Amino acid sequence: MERVADEADVVIVGGGPAGLSAAIRLKQLANEKGQEIRVCVLEKAAEVGGHILSGAVLQPTALNELIPDWKEKGAPLNTPVTEDVMSLLTATSRIPIPIPPGFPLNNHGNYIVRLGHVVRWLGEQAEALGVEIYPGYAAAEVLYDDAGSVKGVATNDVGIAKDGSPKVRLNSYAPNDSLIQDTWFEFLNLLSRFRNPLREEWNSTHVRQYLPKDVTVTSLKASSRDST
Repeated sequence: MERVADEADVVIVGGGPAGLSAAIRLKQLANEKGQEIRVCVLEKAAEVGGHILSGAVLQPTALNELIPDWKEKGAPLNTPVTEDVMSLLTATSRIPIPIPPGFPLNNHGNYIVRLGHVVRWLGEQAEALGVEIYPGYAAAEVLYDDAGSVKGVATNDVGIAKDGSPKVRLNSYAPNDSLIQDTWFEFLNLLSRFRNPLREEWNSTHVRQYLPKDVTVTSLKASSRDST
């Protein structure tokens, strides 16, 4: 089957927080060095943030480094944490547990967010820098060169002809580049700090109705050998 081929300096698979932050940082570094590079992000969802469903508690340390003026740019971090509640649940009661300062569950300075909104906003910032985002395209296959090195990806088939044959399949190639190689370890360092602060938040309706929206709730269940 003949495929449409496209070439970019960097092809990032996945338009989540890590992928978009990588794209943003690459364009920032290229702009600082006066270089023009083409950065493309492939996202399988129909829109950026479409597969990011959970709430989260976000520590803004990495975001402060990536986009220092995120408040002025309207980042959807609107609910700072003012209180943390941790409890041990038994069959008949709730036992409060204090959270020491510096403990991972102490979220003062963090924000309660809808992660899908944050990702959508990151997509807007990336596009403002010239990043090309292609929603609706999943990377279906890794492509290798003759030496066995990864040279790109092939996307999923988009559209089916009347005879059952696929209409469009895109090959995206990302050749080696000194700027990308110099940036890789800096990106990994940024990724480790941007990824770890994201912790999934589950809301319990019967508990949440009695608490303000800026309070995080963590609970542990006391179980016996007979329980599951």
